[in-house]
Amino acid sequence: MPLGSQNGYAPWILRPPRRKGFFGKKKNLGYMRSISAEGVLSVKPDLILAMDDSGPAAAFASLGQSGIPLFYISSEASPHAALNRITTIAGLVDQVSKGKTLRDSVARGFEKVDRAARATRVHPKVLFVLHMANNRLICGGAGSPADKVLSICGARNVASAFPGYKMFNPEELAVLQPDIVVTMQENGSTVHDVLIENAGFKMTPAGRKNQLVAVNGEALLTFGPRTPGAMLDLIHRFTDLMADT
Repeated sequence: MPLGSQNGYAPWILRPPRRKGFFGKKKNLGYMRSISAEGVLSVKPDLILAMDDSGPAAAFASLGQSGIPLFYISSEASPHAALNRITTIAGLVDQVSKGKTLRDSVARGFEKVDRAARATRVHPKVLFVLHMANNRLICGGAGSPADKVLSICGARNVASAFPGYKMFNPEELAVLQPDIVVTMQENGSTVHDVLIENAGFKMTPAGRKNQLVAVNGEALLTFGPRTPGAMLDLIHRFTDLMADT
């Protein structure tokens, strides 16, 4: 972690990549919306930081009564919120100087993203697939972190007519007509295998040109320190894929 150590962690991406050694021997407390108060307390924290959309409510009510300081951090998906999170967390863990250095670095990264997005003439229609369930695609609709990422990167979200998250049958892609389909690296091969054999996908620009892009969802969608670099990479990949259209 950029600002120091931790006792336990709770992943919030649907299926985070398992990067060997990243969390060392830290205990995995489970998905952030299914937290167990007993699990959190078992690591004997001095301070509890949680995203404001963590749950369940009963578990956090118990944590609030534990006597351990509990602070909620905004989960808003935006560059401004990302920078505020760094400042807030740095202050809470008494790492103000390191926090300022990190914040300034991330701010410069988002400025590069903004310049790259403004400079590009490529504005592809994109479908962002987060996951698959029962052979259906779970996609980022309006207001989702995926939607915010696509907007910042200069792309048009073909699922923007639907709020939050939307499930599509692969055949429905023929109506959406994406130029590019973005998938998560951790399940990209599964999505790819389903789509390349699907008649509906083959009727789209993305299908005719096999334009699927697998991204590191943890870096891209968390709006954390690695997000600017992931966004710049996505802009460049969009530009490369659309160059021949």
